[in-house]
Amino acid sequence: MESEILAENPQYTSDDELDTLIRQEKPYYSPNPELDSLMVQAIQVLRFHLLELEK
Repeated sequence: MESEILAENPQYTSDDELDTLIRQEKPYYSPNPELDSLMVQAIQVLRFHLLELEK
């Protein structure tokens, strides 16, 4: 069953490909001030809504 799913779904990669991706030294975070600001605003909005739900 699992081999059928893997054969039909091209998004799955082989173990070798997965190992290669894991070993690549890519940074987990790349600074982007605009995106950082957007995320902070989204967290503030979420916090506000959660506080409102508590009432």
